[in-house]
Amino acid sequence: SGLCAEDPQDVAPNVMQELAWCVGIKEQGIDWEEVLRMGKNRCWPSDSDSPPDDGRYNLRITCEAEMISFCVDAMQLILGSALHYNFAMCPNGLSFILSVALVHGWEALSPLEVARAKPLLWGALQANFMLDVSPWPVKTHDVLELFDMHLPAAAFTELASHAVTFLVPRCPPGFATKLEALFAPEYLFVGLPEEEEGLGQQGTSRVVRYHGAQESPVGVVLNQMIQDVRTPLAMVILGG
Repeated sequence: SGLCAEDPQDVAPNVMQELAWCVGIKEQGIDWEEVLRMGKNRCWPSDSDSPPDDGRYNLRITCEAEMISFCVDAMQLILGSALHYNFAMCPNGLSFILSVALVHGWEALSPLEVARAKPLLWGALQANFMLDVSPWPVKTHDVLELFDMHLPAAAFTELASHAVTFLVPRCPPGFATKLEALFAPEYLFVGLPEEEEGLGQQGTSRVVRYHGAQESPVGVVLNQMIQDVRTPLAMVILGG
């Protein structure tokens, strides 16, 4: 028929280069092949496995200041795009950028950026393709050690109400007032009927009302609310 299968010996290197090395892959302004080249040239194994004087885990690598700054900027770009774009084309590269930014560039990050980056890093690690045999300087062991030592996903032993935003896209009459009285959250985002009054006048919560929410699809309203969240955690309440 004139058609023939590709030689398996040709296919395997192409798969490795594309999925593990991310050769030729670009998304949302990030050239992953260039990121790998920079990482290989500007990061190198640490001289010692022992932690530095401040006790922070260093991923077993040292990176030039320019590389660290690049990773911080790239992470902030990724976080800014995360609401409308899923960086899924190069999980190995995503693991590298987020790890370096969180470990070596943490002083330039806000607590909210750190909180938002953690689940992205964990997701990238789960989706990695042969990361440990790839040329990326950060390996699975490094990311797991990072989480174990500095980024426990549920380390909220002193969690206060001001750390949580309550999101209620379609809020029944009276329910928001009860939430405010019971939990006194820092922020309470609600989609209320236009006639609902009195909310936020007695309590300490910063109440944000989303007009027209009762007539709009829940997903649309929720997307609007998520863009306004500024706390490390958010609780979404949906009716059954």
